[in-house]
Amino acid sequence: DDTIAPSIECIDNQTVFVDDNCLYMLPDYTTASIVDDNCGVMTVEQSMAAGTEISLGSYDITVTATDADGNATSCTFTVDVLDNTPPVITCPEDQVEEFDTDCAFTLIDYTGLLSANDNCSDVTISQFPPVGTLVTENTTVTLFANDAYGNESSCSFTVILEDTIDPEITCSESIEVFNDTEVCGAMIEYDAPVATDNCTVASVVMTEGLASGEIFPVGVTTVTYEVT
Repeated sequence: DDTIAPSIECIDNQTVFVDDNCLYMLPDYTTASIVDDNCGVMTVEQSMAAGTEISLGSYDITVTATDADGNATSCTFTVDVLDNTPPVITCPEDQVEEFDTDCAFTLIDYTGLLSANDNCSDVTISQFPPVGTLVTENTTVTLFANDAYGNESSCSFTVILEDTIDPEITCSESIEVFNDTEVCGAMIEYDAPVATDNCTVASVVMTEGLASGEIFPVGVTTVTYEVT
């Protein structure tokens, strides 16, 4: 009788990664094991079986070599199943926002605009710059999607700021009249209009009438200024 058990040497511990369905299919590890027997006829089996789909975690795989006389030797190694697939995301388009009365904008929460899903877990979404940040110019906002296993995806869009608030203008209430006996009219002096805006006054232009210090004719002269 043959009473000598086969010799067997397993492969090293394995680190593998799940697929898009958060599963990993075990391969056939028997062919990777080094086995030998004094008589040379044997079977090699593994538990868990090849083709088994496993999820995240750590699994002990045992490979057993058995010769024709029933002598058996086993070895065990570990398969660590991890997730290295980042979330799949769809970034929002650029966002158009309006300046406030101080020519600024307070960033709102844009995380709800990000479409994100993951193969293994729920997704946590965050934003930078964070909600509540005061900005005064077009600003790039980045959204991050993180799964429970440390994988991250990110994308960016631009917050485009527009000024939709009209400027304000106050006409002069101080008018001085200097009569001129040599002409049919009078020299009128008045203070320049006062213009303000939430952001910037680009120009103040007289579009109708006569400037301060000019001779105004007899009658009604309408003076109009436009602020942009």
